[in-house]
Amino acid sequence: MEVFRGGVQRRRMVRGGRKHGVSLVLALLFSSLLALSPQAAFGDEQTHKYVAGEEVVLWTNKVGPYNNPQETFNYFTLPFCKAGREQLQRRFGSLGNVLMGNELVKSNLHHFKFLEDMPKTTYCEQALNQRDVEKMEDAIQQNYWFEFFVDDLPIWGFVGKVGEKGQAYIFTHQKFVIGHNGDRLVHVHLTMMEPTPLKVSGEDEKMTFTYEVLYESSTKSFHRRFEQYLDFNFFQH
Repeated sequence: MEVFRGGVQRRRMVRGGRKHGVSLVLALLFSSLLALSPQAAFGDEQTHKYVAGEEVVLWTNKVGPYNNPQETFNYFTLPFCKAGREQLQRRFGSLGNVLMGNELVKSNLHHFKFLEDMPKTTYCEQALNQRDVEKMEDAIQQNYWFEFFVDDLPIWGFVGKVGEKGQAYIFTHQKFVIGHNGDRLVHVHLTMMEPTPLKVSGEDEKMTFTYEVLYESSTKSFHRRFEQYLDFNFFQH
């Protein structure tokens, strides 16, 4: 089980010293701020105020190798749930966004409603062919991370993990815990669960991907909600 507190995985993210960890954090923050430059918004992303039952949009952004945060690709470069790619809605930003690899795409598979918990729900069933399996395995071996956004809050996570014997595992369940202070969102915690081994067997690999959503009340100030990302200790286990 891999836990992401406030959008960041709680396993140790510094693997080559504190300096490398700080550089990665700054790169992620800079890229995330660019992705939030003025552009078309959905729901109440402009006012950041919601009423019960109102849509809360999850945006996918990009993926890339952990050791090189500047090398990023669109989230759908990897063979994630191909059934959710019809009629994609994008947030187009500035040239800076493009240069930083930011391309926000509204998820057609995740359906969040403000203050409405969602039990474990299947959002995708997919048969990965061997080319897909090999592509995902390569990404996991390179420790690929991904980036989502919810109400402008960045969420970073890992595609999978490598087992003790070098076996690649892909996470097939996402648990979102969304903190709110009244009618505003103040944090998003993500837990990646149910690692499933990828098998290079010559046959299609059938996989089921699920997610769940829980809301929790918080006293955190909306106007100070980004301060959590400035605390270096916050990015460590």
